[in-house]
Amino acid sequence: SKSLELLKESKSKLLQYQELQQDFKKLELDGKIKIDIMNKDAYEYYLESMTLIQNINQSFVDIVKYIYKEHSGNIDISINSNIQAHKTYDINPKIYADGSRGINEVKIFAYDLLLYKLNPALFSFLAHDSLLYDNIDPRQTASMFELIVKEIEESNLQYFTSINENIFDNFIEKI
Repeated sequence: SKSLELLKESKSKLLQYQELQQDFKKLELDGKIKIDIMNKDAYEYYLESMTLIQNINQSFVDIVKYIYKEHSGNIDISINSNIQAHKTYDINPKIYADGSRGINEVKIFAYDLLLYKLNPALFSFLAHDSLLYDNIDPRQTASMFELIVKEIEESNLQYFTSINENIFDNFIEKI
């Protein structure tokens, strides 16, 4: 009789476990459906925003062209294909320059300036540390500062930077 009670109790626990497993599977499938719906909505928004994305890309191209007269760039905005990722879109700024110094730093500068230009009310200032300018050719540094001065004159941009004296001296000669 005691063994029968133990068997009944084990059976009951097994049934509860199976129910929990089924409930978990339903929740997992519901979550996958929600992710698929979110991905579909994100893709539809992406398609609806294609003109805006092209305008954003053109603004980035214009910034890069101002800095690098002989090189081009673009900003690639696409749907993130990894549904487990915590971001919906991939945003990859690129500058096509053959091993030029400071490409990554110029990408940061161009991307930051692009963000400001897209929403100056939200980003009323930009700030860069002197490390940004360390590996950039003085000609590009001069173009970057010309671009910043132009933006300051045309908008309410406030620009804060620290710059090492040797970098300042090198690029001021290029202006």
